[in-house]
Amino acid sequence: MRPSLLFALVGLSLLFAALPSGDAALPQQTVVAGPGAWLTTYATPAVAVEQGGSLSFTNSDLLHHDVVSREKGVDDAPWCSGYATGDCPLFWSPLIGLGETTPVVGLEETTPGTAYTYYCTLHPNMTGTLVALERRD
Repeated sequence: MRPSLLFALVGLSLLFAALPSGDAALPQQTVVAGPGAWLTTYATPAVAVEQGGSLSFTNSDLLHHDVVSREKGVDDAPWCSGYATGDCPLFWSPLIGLGETTPVVGLEETTPGTAYTYYCTLHPNMTGTLVALERRD
């Protein structure tokens, strides 16, 4: 098993163990690109978000980064204009610079219980895992 995948699975296990029981809302999740991320990966290699929930992306690196799913979505999403037909990502954020934060959009189309790989389009070695959870509303 790759070390990054092992760390992601351990991180998700710890996250699930710390989740409140019952109907309590999940805390806001954020994917972070830390300093030097282009040499390594995201500082948050794994996140868990409710289907259709809220996810932010913060860039703390000097280089521009984004969060884009490897899995494909529908071609009529607002962010699909820059992609060839059939290549539109399921969820997406724009490229952002140092100190910027942006929402990751498209999470309403995720399937609970599914793990999705995300990556940076400029630095494909930067990858992470998003696990979609059942909505608790």
